[in-house]
Amino acid sequence: MSQLNCKLSKTMRTISKISIAVFLLVLPFVVMAHQPKMVEDKNTIQVENPENSQAFYSILDSGPQIYEIKSDTPFVLYINFLAPKIKNATTTKDFSAFIYQRGE
Repeated sequence: MSQLNCKLSKTMRTISKISIAVFLLVLPFVVMAHQPKMVEDKNTIQVENPENSQAFYSILDSGPQIYEIKSDTPFVLYINFLAPKIKNATTTKDFSAFIYQRGE
């Protein structure tokens, strides 16, 4: 019986080591999946690698910002505006997006 327990214990240790190794190998790809970027004082922002999830953070108080996306490969475009809800704010701002393809 003790030999069986010893074999099970070795098997469990091996499985644990393999699981940890796989986790450590996959972790960098999960971290790279979302890329936050701070936009500072730029009117036109060049978006690189649009097929990767990216979040652009900025203060929208100085007029429009233009995000240019150039890609030779098709991709799905998701756009989401988030603005803080400020209690007792004296002004509110509306946000909008115009999406077009060159030549259209």
